[in-house]
Amino acid sequence: MFKSKLKASVTHLMLSAIVIGTLLTFVHLYWYPGVIANIAGLSAIVIIMVAIDLTLGPLLTFIVYKPGKQGLAFDLAVIGVFQIAALAYATHTIYEGHPIYITYAADRFTLITANEVDPQQAKLEVFKKSKLTGPSIAYAKQPDNPKKAEKIMFDVLAGAPDIDKRPELYESIDKHLVDVFAKSIDPEKMLKHEATKAELMKFIDKHGHQDKFAYLPLSGQGKDVIWALDKKTGKPVDVININPWTMAVNTH
Repeated sequence: MFKSKLKASVTHLMLSAIVIGTLLTFVHLYWYPGVIANIAGLSAIVIIMVAIDLTLGPLLTFIVYKPGKQGLAFDLAVIGVFQIAALAYATHTIYEGHPIYITYAADRFTLITANEVDPQQAKLEVFKKSKLTGPSIAYAKQPDNPKKAEKIMFDVLAGAPDIDKRPELYESIDKHLVDVFAKSIDPEKMLKHEATKAELMKFIDKHGHQDKFAYLPLSGQGKDVIWALDKKTGKPVDVININPWTMAVNTH
C-alpha cells in the first residue's frame, strides 16, 4: 500500500514539476528577464506557487490514493482542479505584476507593471504594445506647455498616476540620454562607504572602469538597486546591488 501511494505521489510531483517548470521558464524569459525578477519581487509569488503545487498536491495524492478505492477518480479530480485553480491564480498575479515598461522620470527608472498602465494610450507606436510582452525602456517627458504640465501636477496631487505611468508622455530614451546621464550617481560617493564600495568594485571588476558608466536608481516592487548604463551606447549593462536611498549615496 505504501509503495502504491508513494508511486502515485511521485508521479503527481513529476507532472506538476514539468508544468510549473515550463511556466516559470516562460515567465523568466519573457515577463521577468534577467535580474528583473528579483527587482520586481517575483520570488514571493513563486514560493507560494511551488509550495501549493509541488507540495500540497502530491501530498494530498499520497493521502487519498488507494488502489481500487471507490471514488478515487473523483478525489484525484478534485485535487487536480484545486491545483489548476491555484496555478491559474498565481499565473494571473504574475502576469498583472510583470513590468511592461522600465520608465525614466525625474531622477530614476521605475518598473511599470501591466496592471498600472494602458499601453494603447501611448502616442508612439513603439510603446503601443501587448500586455503579454516583456519590459521596454521609455522616457516620461513633462509637456512643454506650462498649462498642461501644471494640470498634470494638480491631477497627481488629486490621486492621478504620475508621469511615469502615463504612456501618452513616453518618448524614446535615446533622445534624452544627456538629461538621464546628468542625474547619474557619482561613483566616488559609493566608494566612500565600505558596503557600497564592495558592490561597486564587483561591478568594476566585471565590466571595466567606473567612468564608462552612468549610475541611476532603479525602483521595483521587490527592491531598489542601481542600474548602470553604458555612456557611449546608452544601453543597460548590469545592476549593482546597492539601495540608492539608504546607502548614503545621492544623485546630483
